Amino acid sequence: MTRNGVKAIVSEPSWCTADHPQGIFLADVSHRGDPIEVLLQDGTVLASAELAQWPYNVRNRLPIMSVVLDTEGTEYDDEQLQELASKLLTFAALVVPQLRVLLAEAVEEASR
Repeated sequence: MTRNGVKAIVSEPSWCTADHPQGIFLADVSHRGDPIEVLLQDGTVLASAELAQWPYNVRNRLPIMSVVLDTEGTEYDDEQLQELASKLLTFAALVVPQLRVLLAEAVEEASR
């Protein structure tokens, strides 16, 4: 990466799939992984999560898990509420443990 004629070599974590623009400040360098999504039957994204890291941030340089839950205020009928309950249980029971493993691996990689 080059800014004002100064080159900086930024190491790339194995999980990062983001494009990195040239000419930005080191503090703005970020890494992002592929999103993991929980979808409703109609294709609506109920929740998504992805690994993220700002390696030159002054506060916290370790990877984090960025989680976004549906904030649209979606309306549900009874059948859709049942599906919502099922998906939330799946998210809590299956997806969150998977996210924790991915995060632990990313933090370990960043600590080397």
